[in-house]
Amino acid sequence: MSLIRNNPVAMYLQIADRLRAEIAEGAYEPSGRLPSESQITARFTVSRVTVRLALQQLDRDGLIERRKGKGTFVAGKHVRHQIDTLRSFHESLKVQGFDATMRIVELTAIETPSAFIPLFGPKCALLERLHVVNDEPIALGRSFLPAFMSELEREIAEQQPTYALLKDKAGADIVSAEIAIGARAVSPRITSLIGAAEHAVLLVLERSSYFETGACAEKSEFFIRPERYQFVLGSRMPTAESSSTCS
Repeated sequence: MSLIRNNPVAMYLQIADRLRAEIAEGAYEPSGRLPSESQITARFTVSRVTVRLALQQLDRDGLIERRKGKGTFVAGKHVRHQIDTLRSFHESLKVQGFDATMRIVELTAIETPSAFIPLFGPKCALLERLHVVNDEPIALGRSFLPAFMSELEREIAEQQPTYALLKDKAGADIVSAEIAIGARAVSPRITSLIGAAEHAVLLVLERSSYFETGACAEKSEFFIRPERYQFVLGSRMPTAESSSTCS
């Protein structure tokens, strides 16, 4: 539908109304990202100033968030994590259609923390990865794994979720997991890595996963920015196919 050029309603308000209706219809699911200013300008054949006025109106109405250098997003878009489904953190992002990537922070062999020695022995692997959605850090995952996992190639560890990595290396499936969810203040190192305010309180997901043999496969913590993250129990996960707000 084209804009009405000879209309008492200003062009920028017509564009704002059109985008508002599309947001309400879920047109920008699942990522929540709106087209760029240049794309909107080309779509409606108007000036960039007109588009900026339209976006300013939607911003004032609380419908969008404009992130410097990243684009414009539907306000309040939540990433959802289904906690009653055996699915890794990274997979839960991908299944919703998000542009989710992982960046290695640390991958090394370490002396096992004393509490985990009965699970992994004197040495274990530490894998820390930053989870990124649409180029924005959303969570830091820290996993203690069997020592042989320290031999992973970094490139592979940035592409595959933890459960897939474990299956490939150990040759065994993950069949169960225990999850606990809380909130706490974390170290400045963690808040800096994920772009949260210093002393911010983050969501923390603690997970223990087990092979079919009963052996512990991993002990992980995920430090998650809470603004648009939801944990979901007992409801259907949205998918890229069915849709038309951090292993």
